[in-house]
Amino acid sequence: MALTSAVMNINMAGLKHNLRHFLEHLKPNTKLMIMVKAFAYGTGIVPIAQWAKDTGFVDYLGVAYTSEGVELRRSAHISLPIMVMVVNESEFGICRQFNLEPVIYSMYIFDKFLEFLKQIEDQEGIIQFPDVHIKLDTGLHRLGISLNQLPSLINKLIANSHRIHVKSLYSHFIGSYCPELDVITQNQADLFISNAQAIEKALGYSVIKHLCNSCGIIRHPNLHLDMVRLGAGLYGIWPTEPKIKFQKVVASLFVPIVRLESVCENETVGYIQQRLNRSSLIGVISIGYADGLRRRLNHGEGRAWICGHRVPILSISMDMTMIDLTDVDGQVKVNDQVEIFGEHIPIEEMAQWCGIVSHELLVGLGQRIRRIYVTENDEN
Repeated sequence: MALTSAVMNINMAGLKHNLRHFLEHLKPNTKLMIMVKAFAYGTGIVPIAQWAKDTGFVDYLGVAYTSEGVELRRSAHISLPIMVMVVNESEFGICRQFNLEPVIYSMYIFDKFLEFLKQIEDQEGIIQFPDVHIKLDTGLHRLGISLNQLPSLINKLIANSHRIHVKSLYSHFIGSYCPELDVITQNQADLFISNAQAIEKALGYSVIKHLCNSCGIIRHPNLHLDMVRLGAGLYGIWPTEPKIKFQKVVASLFVPIVRLESVCENETVGYIQQRLNRSSLIGVISIGYADGLRRRLNHGEGRAWICGHRVPILSISMDMTMIDLTDVDGQVKVNDQVEIFGEHIPIEEMAQWCGIVSHELLVGLGQRIRRIYVTENDEN
């Protein structure tokens, strides 16, 4: 893939710092799953997964799709267990080949999985398949076995106990980040725990149980259970204000100026014809909406950082963006780096200008943007 000259610096020291502080909230025997779905929240799935493995603190990796798990096995030679949250009926063979552990998230997919196992049994006489995970729907109503389907699930688990080994049961909170939803969070937890116990009783063995994401780790320590799933918080993202104090910035986006032009008052800039109310120095930077920059930032609704100033974003096109550098005229030159977000423009603020949440902004940044992994020994 052709790369732009835009660069996202991934602060590995910040990543390590955030991990260490989340670990301080866990009991010693609580397992940790690191979520590396969606290109590791936009930071790069292979390098982040390799780093996670090397920490020695990570028990599981979580991905959304089978292709992500395959990439980790093929490209990164990751040996950690990998849970795949959304597997379709044509991918069970791929999971078997690459030792990926699928989530059973509906009775339809469970029935298709049983058909696949029976087919293997008929062809090979023996079933060898990775462990599976079962997701229960306790209220989010996105993925998960509905609680009214549990009797059918349990009957089929018992009937196929020689074919299936369940590694974990889990569910997903609606709003663990929100104090106003704490009663709902606790109700979800109660539903999950009681039904998980019924499933364990039917299986005849204990499984890993997990509920908490990043916010749940901090806000609901009594619900950590056997494992937690750490995603956005690891990458320096927190969905609400105030942001937790210990988090460090992980991702910073920098783009060079490729052209400077003085434009007269009353002239217009860009396709959107942003009319200038003063004679202005316009800088063109090599990033656009094809790279994930949102056009809602146009007309000065968003800001970038250079030379100690926040400067207005005027017009975003597919591959280029124009910014108003009038207030730093005489201080800037072509090839100077502009910060889109990072230490001076928090990603949460940039996301707010875009009308989205911060992890939506981060995962939406395209792969034309180079990711550079800055270690403690590197210079920024």
